Amino acid sequence: MNFKLDPTIHRTMQERIAMVTHPDCPIENLLVVAEHDTDLSVVEACALNENATQEVFEVVMRQLRVDMNHINRARTGHKIKSNAKFKKSFCVLPWNHAATNSNGSVRMCCQMIYGDSDMPFGDLRKEDGTSLTHLDDINEHRNAPHWKKLRKMMLEGKRHDVCKLCWDEEANGIESKRQQHNNIWNADIANMVSKTEEDGSISNEQFPIKYWDLRFGNKCNIKCRSCGPNDSDQWYSDWKALGLGDSFETKDGDKLQIEVDMGKDVVKKTFDWVDESPLWTHLQNNLDTTDRFYFTGGEPTINNTHRQLLQYMIDNDRAKYVTLEYNTNMAAIPSSVFKQWGHFKEVNIGMSIDGLFEHFEYIRNPAKWAAVERNLKRIDTDDNLSNTTASFTVTTSIMNVVHVLDMIWWLKEQKFSRINKNLVSHNLYYPLFYNIKNLPPEIKTAVTNVYERFINEIHRRWASDTEWCNKAERTLRSILKHMHNEEWDPSEYMAYFARQDALDKIRNENWRESLKGLADLITYYEASKARSKKLTLDIASKKKVRK
Repeated sequence: MNFKLDPTIHRTMQERIAMVTHPDCPIENLLVVAEHDTDLSVVEACALNENATQEVFEVVMRQLRVDMNHINRARTGHKIKSNAKFKKSFCVLPWNHAATNSNGSVRMCCQMIYGDSDMPFGDLRKEDGTSLTHLDDINEHRNAPHWKKLRKMMLEGKRHDVCKLCWDEEANGIESKRQQHNNIWNADIANMVSKTEEDGSISNEQFPIKYWDLRFGNKCNIKCRSCGPNDSDQWYSDWKALGLGDSFETKDGDKLQIEVDMGKDVVKKTFDWVDESPLWTHLQNNLDTTDRFYFTGGEPTINNTHRQLLQYMIDNDRAKYVTLEYNTNMAAIPSSVFKQWGHFKEVNIGMSIDGLFEHFEYIRNPAKWAAVERNLKRIDTDDNLSNTTASFTVTTSIMNVVHVLDMIWWLKEQKFSRINKNLVSHNLYYPLFYNIKNLPPEIKTAVTNVYERFINEIHRRWASDTEWCNKAERTLRSILKHMHNEEWDPSEYMAYFARQDALDKIRNENWRESLKGLADLITYYEASKARSKKLTLDIASKKKVRK
């Protein structure tokens, strides 16, 4: 690095910060920059150099009008942030975020689908070991044992297994939720590091919840193949018809009974938790410190409580400061919600679409593709939605691992302006019988070959759009990496057929017709096995004759 202080050499603020924090930067340079630089961030950076002297500290303190405690906190924060282990483990969300399950229990993050038995799905427990729920004062429990433990581990550069989904996505080349939100709140990280106690405790006043992930129950308009009764009330009847019983467990371990009320399968009270929840009051009373909401479900856009919260923010002049994020199936968005969105600072929509046309309708029964297309057009053209962006977010499973290619090609050919032309892919982990890791090796090889031909073709066809081609290729290679990451489980692969055939019978559908690309691959695989078996038998027979 060039440390020459020559006025003819122009350096940006970031370049100057990089220079003065570099361990080889001469002390005399630190003193000059601290005394004369007009950017306070650069001045403070002089004190962050690992070789900075007391003389440097004194100049910085005088220029910034701070004391040595400030300098020490800043140096501690910088030291941790600069550590490679810290960069790989740290996430802002345990400091500024909380999430609800559809039944009103509270967890740290929706990505926490793994973990040990005492923290399944990131489930938060109070000091007495009971689950933290919407009935509790969230501020009293921001330092719940697992919350503190996770913060402490992250500051030590350690990775907890409960965050495995993010680690896996990053390893597969997918931008994780951790990375996304570290970028959003990058300016807050230094404070998080320097003002957290050794045991992981934080102050509510210093670190209010800025970002809420809210599931106001399981009300939904569809019953996706990979879903279940926890996240869709449309699943109750099929759950029973599959022989899975007339009850099911929530993510925090409660057992819920499916009852019959006026001829309809229902679960009473549990998913209407907002009606009696202090959390609703908390959300209303703390809007001035809340910057961002993420809504999912169920289907959030048809949930009355969701619409009430949006209207409350609009009526109280808070909407213009708040960013909304969504996971929506796009098949039933009320017109009133489109109108509400126009009042907010930003609206970022993750459109949970796992296929096109008949593929979509099969995977997300009984949604209709025509309704999705209407809503796509409105998002892309409505003058009221200039604050809105959207992305196709596909959950890649055995059901659509081949048809993902159709989606990428189709999306590229559309003339969308607000809708991202790149597909966002997240690999499905559960249920295991839908996980592409459990495809037989021969089918994995066939899928890989199809992907490679497709990658070559898009680079040929759209050679002038290198950025898009490279992004599409990275997406596909991340899917392949996940698929090949583990050996297949033959029992889970066979369970795929059992579940699909059983649901097909209930819903009067046929996956072999609706997912023909996949069916063709499986047919070829089964035919190959049969040919191999026959060859073995023929050889054995000939050997027997020769004897």
